Amino acid sequence: MDIEEHRALVRQAIEGDAQALERLLLAHCDTVAEHIRPKLAGPLQSLISVEDILQETFFRAFQQINNFEPKSDQSFLAWLKIIAESRIVDAIKHQKRRKRGGDMRRVDPAHDVFQTSVADLMVLLADDDGDSPSRIVATDEAVRAMQVAIASLPEEQRQAVLLRYFRQKSFDEAGAEMDRSAEAVRGLLRRAKVALRERMQRTSIWLSKR
Repeated sequence: MDIEEHRALVRQAIEGDAQALERLLLAHCDTVAEHIRPKLAGPLQSLISVEDILQETFFRAFQQINNFEPKSDQSFLAWLKIIAESRIVDAIKHQKRRKRGGDMRRVDPAHDVFQTSVADLMVLLADDDGDSPSRIVATDEAVRAMQVAIASLPEEQRQAVLLRYFRQKSFDEAGAEMDRSAEAVRGLLRRAKVALRERMQRTSIWLSKR
């Protein structure tokens, strides 16, 4: 992506063009992930995953883009890094509260765990679309595209997707965490899958890796 295209996408994203923001986040995804990774070294890597922080960073970007004021061509990436650092601080505080309450949740920091969840979700989306692929491989490109797609969802849909497909919660368990019924969670997931399929199709990645 050249500078002029980047500037145009930033301007369009600030004006409310969600697709422009999706393209920007995809372009900077790996850089932001590598910025996050060393900050979770040591004991933190078993408690907080890079992918979780990346997801929260992108979600906040969708929520706050209209307030972003670019000062230079590097401002957008710098802004994402600031959001990521803030998400890390919040995640550490959350883990400390969980520890005091005796409810620590350890995570596997391996990228392929998240990658497997993305592949499984892509199979579900394909099945819902009347297609039954024999094999879907979630490449790094597809994983990043799914990160952005999930972050663009309304908060309750996003939370339902993360709880159900990435934390392997049952409908009842997800509903309890969200203070919603299991049927309400099912409804949120149905709407989320429609939206995710549309967003993944826009990336030209969807099902091209079968």
